[in-house]
Amino acid sequence: MFHSAGFRLITVTVFIAGMLACNGEDSMRPLNEDVRPVKIMKISVAGDKEVSIFPAIINDNRLVDLSFTSGGKVISLPVKNAQFVKKGEVIASLDQRELKNSLNKFKAQFRSAEIEYNRARQLSKNNAISQSALQERLTERDVKQSQLDSALQAINDSVLTAPFDGVIAKKMVDNGQTVSSAQAIVKFIGGDTQEASIDMPANYLAELYQSTNKQNNTNTFIVLDIAPERKIAAYYREATLLADSATQTYNITFEFSAPSNLLVLPGMNATIEIHTLADNSENHPLIPLSAITSDGSDAYVWVVNSENMTVTKRKIHIAEGVGEMLAATSGIAKDELIVSAGATYLYEGMKVRKWK
Repeated sequence: MFHSAGFRLITVTVFIAGMLACNGEDSMRPLNEDVRPVKIMKISVAGDKEVSIFPAIINDNRLVDLSFTSGGKVISLPVKNAQFVKKGEVIASLDQRELKNSLNKFKAQFRSAEIEYNRARQLSKNNAISQSALQERLTERDVKQSQLDSALQAINDSVLTAPFDGVIAKKMVDNGQTVSSAQAIVKFIGGDTQEASIDMPANYLAELYQSTNKQNNTNTFIVLDIAPERKIAAYYREATLLADSATQTYNITFEFSAPSNLLVLPGMNATIEIHTLADNSENHPLIPLSAITSDGSDAYVWVVNSENMTVTKRKIHIAEGVGEMLAATSGIAKDELIVSAGATYLYEGMKVRKWK
């Protein structure tokens, strides 16, 4: 029995040794060797422009409440939430029965007052009526004219129409509901221009103010999260010059016109890109913030060797600045590959692959 067990042990040992010999050197590598997926980018230089990127949010300046000037019962509400309507299109209507009764009454009163005034005017030509009596007839006619005009306006105001092209954000009442004057019937989004705001650090705001006062060397674009491939021209509108007590940033508002085939709503996320003409002598590589790691005193990036797809940690020097792209004054060169995202768990010589 002893010899039989020993024979089996020797056989297994020889089998394993044979497998290792067949596999060669590859078999000596750890079976769970890390190949980490990371985002990789090629280094570019600032060129003629420096680009600063800030997160933005679409303001609700175009969000308005549409209401009737007088109260009544809603008898027509043909629109739906998120429906696009053109300028002048009917959004809601009030019951006009009482309004039409008032209109007919004031029409009759005006006709009677006008007849009385015309009769008095004829009598005044023959001095058969005093001037004061003629003036009373004229005043009465004008009062009835004003009442008639108001009744006509009330009929017109009982139909709520879109003041400009836009979208029904939300219906605030139901058909058949009695509403009061100035009560919101729908929340409406429309207009030719929209606004987006960002929070800008004080140092960048000061630099931007200086550069724009020297010459017109900045261009601003908004990139919407719903359409990241499109850059839309944006223009400075206003700034709040009181810093936020918590973040010590200043709120800056930009104005833009959204493409007609793109629905842009309040609260949507976007980014504002500020392109500033740079000094050509400072043609530095641009590094995204997400690629930079630090040990407290020095900054580093992970450089990718394109031949064997391994990474090496390299010290760099970063110029002062703000935004999501910073200029490197040394340590990295144009066209080198770096890990732009996913650098947290890397180590020297680690193999990586491009994340897709």
